[in-house]
Amino acid sequence: MKAIVIYFSHSGNTRKAAEYVANALGLDTAQIMPNDSDSNYWAPVEFNPDDYSDYIIGYPIIDGSIPRHFQEFLSSIDWRGRKVYPLCTMGGYLGEVEYQLHKACQGASFRDGLKLKFIDGKCTSFDKDISSWTAYIQRDARLF
Repeated sequence: MKAIVIYFSHSGNTRKAAEYVANALGLDTAQIMPNDSDSNYWAPVEFNPDDYSDYIIGYPIIDGSIPRHFQEFLSSIDWRGRKVYPLCTMGGYLGEVEYQLHKACQGASFRDGLKLKFIDGKCTSFDKDISSWTAYIQRDARLF
């Protein structure tokens, strides 16, 4: 089994962080988008969850929540026996995101996550924080 970075990005900050992690660790990525006809549900994506045991899950916090379509997507996966490394980007407050993520990924083994705070599209500690976190994932997931 191997690891994958799955993410949704609203303004581009989460995409930047997710792609950085994927490139640093040599991982596959899957971008989850809202369905065009109903933004509360996710558009079909081509990847098989059974191919992966470890997931870096990247998401923005919008108005204190994980976007609904992304929660729906996460809820569609059987998380038993899988590790989850949360990666959230935000500009404000956390709200109920930890509860929402644990509810959507029931059965997963949650590992240490990373919260990146962006102000006007910039995160002053981006390089330092994300480099340290990717090193942690390498050791914890035994990727190399």
